Amino acid sequence: MKFLKNLVLAAWAFINFVLATISVLFLLCFKKNDGKKYWIFGHLSQFWGKWISWGLGVKVEAEGLENIDPKKRYVIVANHQSSLDPILIMKVFSLALVVITKEEFKKVFLLGWGLIRSGVIFVKRGDRESMVIVVRQAVKLLSNSLLTLYMFPSGTRKIDYFKYTGAFRIAILMGFDIVPVTFVNTAEVWPANTCMGINRNIKVKMIIGKPISTDYFNREINDMNEVYALRDRTQEEVYRHIR
Repeated sequence: MKFLKNLVLAAWAFINFVLATISVLFLLCFKKNDGKKYWIFGHLSQFWGKWISWGLGVKVEAEGLENIDPKKRYVIVANHQSSLDPILIMKVFSLALVVITKEEFKKVFLLGWGLIRSGVIFVKRGDRESMVIVVRQAVKLLSNSLLTLYMFPSGTRKIDYFKYTGAFRIAILMGFDIVPVTFVNTAEVWPANTCMGINRNIKVKMIIGKPISTDYFNREINDMNEVYALRDRTQEEVYRHIR
């Protein structure tokens, strides 16, 4: 009986995911996200995130939204526990968002096309040269748009520390504040490598910390040790809520 219930709920979630995604893809046929139409893409990503989380039946408590100025742009960095994490970022933040994600998604049927139209930047994980190019692409995109970048510096759900510095270098070069975000319980609600194991009885908590300024860098990176220090400071702020 429990298996049947989970199967029905999984089917319901899948149907809503497909409908929400098709709706967004349809709109992207008419307009690519160049980051200059805030109303369209600021609300489009939030529309998708709200629909998907509703379809999944996931409850989220967002703490610290008062720390965000909707008129500003940021680099949002968060811990990565579950496939829920990007969905909830898009649900909670009413900002025009763009993400840097792994190159493999580019090859997924329809989804890859949609991600390209959404302005997503792809990176080949583990390839240092690719990461350098991606930082340049991100700076160029953000310099000519109204977009806010969000990233998971751990790079994967398998580790609980910030492995990469790309998000921090981009924030410094753009002069953006960094917003630390902590997800609590997303791994328990939707564990990795499962489609039907969503626990809808657990409430997800999303803690949005106070922005961390990068003004003292003056948009220049002269010493990578200072970048590492900024990464470590942000990492401590993110993980202190779950350690």
